[in-house]
Amino acid sequence: VKKANNKEIRAKKTSEVLNLLYVGTIESRKGLLYLVESLKLLSNKTKTCKCHIVGKVVEEDYKAEIDKKIVEYQLTDNVIFHGRLSNQDLDTIYSNSDIFVFPSMLEGYGMVLLEAMSYSLPIVAFDNSAMPYTVKTGKTGILVENKNIEMFADAIQKLAEDKEYYDAIVANTKKIYSSIRTEEDLQADIYKTIDTLF
Repeated sequence: VKKANNKEIRAKKTSEVLNLLYVGTIESRKGLLYLVESLKLLSNKTKTCKCHIVGKVVEEDYKAEIDKKIVEYQLTDNVIFHGRLSNQDLDTIYSNSDIFVFPSMLEGYGMVLLEAMSYSLPIVAFDNSAMPYTVKTGKTGILVENKNIEMFADAIQKLAEDKEYYDAIVANTKKIYSSIRTEEDLQADIYKTIDTLF
């Protein structure tokens, strides 16, 4: 990956409001309806929760379906759509978040997960496609059974309420992110291999 230059990797501190963050496009394969269903379950379980959704709307009909569910579940004060943000605003929202939520149904890799890790954010995601390569339960977040909204909500609640568990994941995420191979590492390996062969 190409790491951001001089990016400070911050430790998160949970407050009275639990700030969740999703970054990605708004389309059916991203599973945001599952996230809304999980937020409904959470509304009776944990402290005040705000879920910030950042990204471009790709499927208008799907966005309308999400909006309908948000109203039905009385979550209009809890789910905030920001659209696309500038790099500066995105940095701010990452820095002020507590947990990265990623209910996607299909990812080739999920580079946004590494971006979340760069801010020391524990990740909650479904166990499908490429997610297990990045999300390790107890290490970089919690990976839950695919499409299981109860488990998704429970994972968020676990991170919100178990400070020791949360802090351990934050610390581990820092270590893992700092050791991720960069473009420069790959380039160095290529040159080394060429020198060896020729």
